[in-house]
Amino acid sequence: AHNESTGQEIWDDFGNTLDMVVIGVGTGGTITGVAKKLKSNNPKIQIIGADPYGSILGGGDEIYPYKVEGIGYDFFPDVLDNTLVDRYIKVNDQNSFTMARKLIKDEGILCGGSSGTVLWAALEAAKDLKSDQKCLCIIADGIRNYLGKFVQDQWMSKN
Repeated sequence: AHNESTGQEIWDDFGNTLDMVVIGVGTGGTITGVAKKLKSNNPKIQIIGADPYGSILGGGDEIYPYKVEGIGYDFFPDVLDNTLVDRYIKVNDQNSFTMARKLIKDEGILCGGSSGTVLWAALEAAKDLKSDQKCLCIIADGIRNYLGKFVQDQWMSKN
């Protein structure tokens, strides 16, 4: 689905002007579909997976609990095609939630924690880009399910 929908929409909007895409990885459907479409048109585009520490999708064999929801796993989903991912950037919970709160406060983007993971990873990955290159982030979750969690200062101090 993401090959013909999300990937095609990104290609229609950016074409060959896009250099990097950063996507949070859960089931693998979004990153696999988008990467297939974009790389079929431009094999040089960099596909970066954002993955929480504690998940094995982005490498490492140490599995442990993490608070970010909607991304990461302790197994490899069948739909995930890691051959399309150029690299992964691992992000811890604190950086994920801090970045999500920054997006909410400074930009008015009512996102969830995995969006903070994606933006943190994008800022890290973008250090390798030249000033005229473009990076796109897919902000895939909303704030609704997290109002009693990382959005609350008390929750952040406990977690």
